[in-house]
Amino acid sequence: MTFYRKLTLCATLCFWGVLLLAFLLLGRIPFGLYVTATLLYYGLGVAVGALSVHRFQQEWLRLFPDQGTRYDDVRWGKGKGDFLPGPFRIRAGLRQMENEMLASPDKTEETEQIVYASRNAPFVLLVDFVVFSATTCFCFFTCAFL
Repeated sequence: MTFYRKLTLCATLCFWGVLLLAFLLLGRIPFGLYVTATLLYYGLGVAVGALSVHRFQQEWLRLFPDQGTRYDDVRWGKGKGDFLPGPFRIRAGLRQMENEMLASPDKTEETEQIVYASRNAPFVLLVDFVVFSATTCFCFFTCAFL
């Protein structure tokens, strides 16, 4: 399990733990506490995402020090020769960069973990959204906010 996945799992468990503790102690979940816990949960998600992007950039520049402008071009969707919309163009460019990183003779185990985290980022975002949606539905349907 990669560092980023462990950190996301820890954030999810803390989010549910705080809400469960409030429900057990108070018999309800104060709405302000729920909003605060949700904002902290997503704030940590943004921080983990930013750390992941930063580590990807560092690893790319370590493996290919002369291709810093290519990283910026892909990041801002300035791919060459493709007609995909912006987000898909960025994703396709990142896939190519990930494959090049894995094919590099200088790759390490950390390189593989960084590429794995990059490839699974959309899945992590989906899981975070499902966790938030399920928790919100549970709180509203069980009248936990009363």
